[in-house]
Amino acid sequence: MQLACRMRCFVLVAKHLVAWMAHVRCCNNCRQNRCSTMQHDSPTGQNENARFFTASKKGIGMNRCIRYAVLCMTAFCFQDAHDVNAAEQELKGTITEVTVYRDLARVVRELRVPATQEIQHLRVTGLPAQIVPRSAFTEADANTSVRSMRVVAKRAAADPTYLDRLKQLRQKKGGLLKKLRVAENVAKAVEQDLLTVDKLVDFSADKVKQNLDRATLDVQSVTALADFTMQRRRELASEFLETQVEIEQLEKELEENEQQQNKTVSENVKATYEAVLSAVAPQGGTIRLVYEVTGVNWLPRYSIRSQQDEAGIRVFSIQLDAILVQDSGEPWDDVALTLSTSTPESQAARPLLTPLRVHAVAPGQEPTSQQSSDVSLAAQPEWLDQELMQHNIHLNLLASQLQVMELTTAAEVQREVARDAGDDVAEENYVIDKKVKIVNHPRVQTISILQEKLTGRMHHVATPLLSSFAFREAELTNTSGQNLIAGGADVYLDGEFVGRTTLSPTTAGQRMTIGFGTDRRIRTRRELLGKEEAVQGGNRRSTLKHRLVISSYHETPVPIRLIDRIPIVAKDGAISVSLDPSSEDALSKDALYVRMQRPTGVLRWDLEIPAGSFGSKAYDHEYSYSIELDRQHTIVSNDIQQTLGDLRFQKTNMGGGMGGGAPF
Repeated sequence: MQLACRMRCFVLVAKHLVAWMAHVRCCNNCRQNRCSTMQHDSPTGQNENARFFTASKKGIGMNRCIRYAVLCMTAFCFQDAHDVNAAEQELKGTITEVTVYRDLARVVRELRVPATQEIQHLRVTGLPAQIVPRSAFTEADANTSVRSMRVVAKRAAADPTYLDRLKQLRQKKGGLLKKLRVAENVAKAVEQDLLTVDKLVDFSADKVKQNLDRATLDVQSVTALADFTMQRRRELASEFLETQVEIEQLEKELEENEQQQNKTVSENVKATYEAVLSAVAPQGGTIRLVYEVTGVNWLPRYSIRSQQDEAGIRVFSIQLDAILVQDSGEPWDDVALTLSTSTPESQAARPLLTPLRVHAVAPGQEPTSQQSSDVSLAAQPEWLDQELMQHNIHLNLLASQLQVMELTTAAEVQREVARDAGDDVAEENYVIDKKVKIVNHPRVQTISILQEKLTGRMHHVATPLLSSFAFREAELTNTSGQNLIAGGADVYLDGEFVGRTTLSPTTAGQRMTIGFGTDRRIRTRRELLGKEEAVQGGNRRSTLKHRLVISSYHETPVPIRLIDRIPIVAKDGAISVSLDPSSEDALSKDALYVRMQRPTGVLRWDLEIPAGSFGSKAYDHEYSYSIELDRQHTIVSNDIQQTLGDLRFQKTNMGGGMGGGAPF
């Protein structure tokens, strides 16, 4: 029917145009306007051309014809617009996928579009107030085409009784506050009465003692006073308890009242959003509406456990949970969930390295280099991504500062420069293997990400210089098949909670070191056995000998890593340090230790302490080293900043890093 009407209008317009062209030709040949011989039946059965030329004889033919044609075309267009509007429909869609980032979430809502040859206007309602409108976009299958899409705000219709309910809640709050103040005053009065009764009891006790001393004790009066005070104390205590219960109840009611007020205001003030789409789907199809919402975040939480199996073999496991807050304004029912550590706005392009240009500055001369990354890019081409340019400028300025520090400072203070490039697992996605239901609620929810067995072994580490106890430590391999991001971890040993630690970023297949607390059945002690000093030329040489004592109360042998240190010095020849060759040969041959720790002066021996090694049977380990320097010089230690840098370096490279560069 609609198509027929459109064709009818089109034919009518075409006939008028043909007639007008014929009229112009005829009038040029004959000024008598004898053109009425042209006969064309109109769609209405009347001679439209006759009317046309009759009107033209009266001086209005051409203009009226043109206006008539325009009106017909306008009617044709309006008819088409009416047909399109008639196809508009309201949809809600179904949320099928959600990717949660650190501070927002990306939601995929699927829309089923019916089959029709016409352009459809679709209105997707019920979008949450926390939506980020500029983030919305659409994806369509092969049979569907989205012509346009926009997100519009729509303020929720306010409840007519909104202000009245809010007024009632506030009046109720005022009444509760008055009751609370009265109850608090009563509680204070009762508490004061209790103090008075206590004083009366003390006074009565003193009087009884005096009467006993004087042998004038009135038993009946004393009994009556005691009964009175005890009864009064019970009454006051009961009243005080009732008052405290009343106060707690009033405080609870006040809290609920405040929550009701906040809820009432939020429900009648916040706006909702709708997505308006134009689509063509001749065979029907699916449109994916993708948008971001705020009010969502998550943090990782690990549980690391160690148990002995029936064969006495120690096994390890790790569990990763997501501590999730979902307050986006919409529930997620049976969705495919992905937890991501990346950010949707992160740059896809690699950072660009620029040349490092340096120049010398004379004493007293101010440097002229640009030290701020906040650089105006107004002169740059409009097509250039200014955010990406600022990012590259910032990175290159930081790198320049590090390289200048390499050129101008001693190697011993550059530990931060050699920081492991893999000290963080930048982006990782954890796909939950089952669909989940996550309610919309401001409180935290826990989602299980993975539970895996880990391979590794347990050993003890003793550092007598720092602690008299030995610590259990497990060296594990990440066999979960996924990268593990940094996060807090609860540690359990044989079913008992032993403490909390922080798991370093660990890639799949990489080693990690996890502490399992102290072992109180192993004690250590560090002793200086002797110190020999000698002067050779202008230098003073000192030889120190230490003994490390380990006492084990275990009934089985215990593998232990014994840790100590000797000084490291700058390579300027002012001080030299040398470890005794026999002590050097006994050091651990572990490749990671040799690469990362030995050059820093850390000494490690891998030992096995026999069972029952205590008292006279305690295990002794001795080593010695020498240090030589100018006898006029004094030895000083490193500062706190250097210590912090060394700690960060060790935590990164010994706790799960990629191995880094050679230390200094």
